[in-house]
Amino acid sequence: INRMNDLVDGARITHGRITLDGRDINAPEVDVVDLRRRVGMVFQKSNPFPKSIYENVSYGLRIAGVTRHSLLDEAVEKMRVAARLAPDSPNILRNLADTLQARGDFEGALAAYGSVLRLQPDSGETYQNIGVALVRAGRREEALHAFQEAARLMPESGLVQMSLATVLTSMNRPEEALPYFARAVQTIEPTRAADAHNEFGVALARLGRMDQAAKEFEAALALRPDFPAARDNLSRARRGR
Repeated sequence: INRMNDLVDGARITHGRITLDGRDINAPEVDVVDLRRRVGMVFQKSNPFPKSIYENVSYGLRIAGVTRHSLLDEAVEKMRVAARLAPDSPNILRNLADTLQARGDFEGALAAYGSVLRLQPDSGETYQNIGVALVRAGRREEALHAFQEAARLMPESGLVQMSLATVLTSMNRPEEALPYFARAVQTIEPTRAADAHNEFGVALARLGRMDQAAKEFEAALALRPDFPAARDNLSRARRGR
């Protein structure tokens, strides 16, 4: 509705119309910048700018033309009050943890995810996120345990299976990783399937199983032809046969 499709090459409106306050949003005279001020986007996860909390909260008001500091201060204070009123909200804590992890504060993120687990001890998604934060913090053994718990809670998740397999491979335990990779390539969402096949191939190559590894790299390239890592891995696997 905010015409972000205008930025996609080849995207065209072929039939139908969308109106906002009785006006066709795709009419040539529509000011797209103004339209996007009125029609925002709500992301699944928080996506903060690398700025202070104050600047993140007030940013939308500033670009809408609000410059009075008293109004900006009031808006920021209302957000702070809302956070204080719901300190035990899993969603708020999860958003906080995601934000901290995105900014590289892994210890802060882990503390926030831990608070989520105290409220939702069977949250497999939270264990998965904890595992990712631990990997990024260089704490692979702890990450392995977090991914194992996520796999127990979400056995059908291909992403969890891949995460578990990948960390095992990084710990020089590729043999243990193979069954998890095998499940991952069968169940992971299509957008991650090429990565799963490529990582599966890496684990097989480490074990000297070059023919099997080559097949996984070929599967990755079939799904994503412009995948340089898989192409390079395939060349090495063929040379190592």
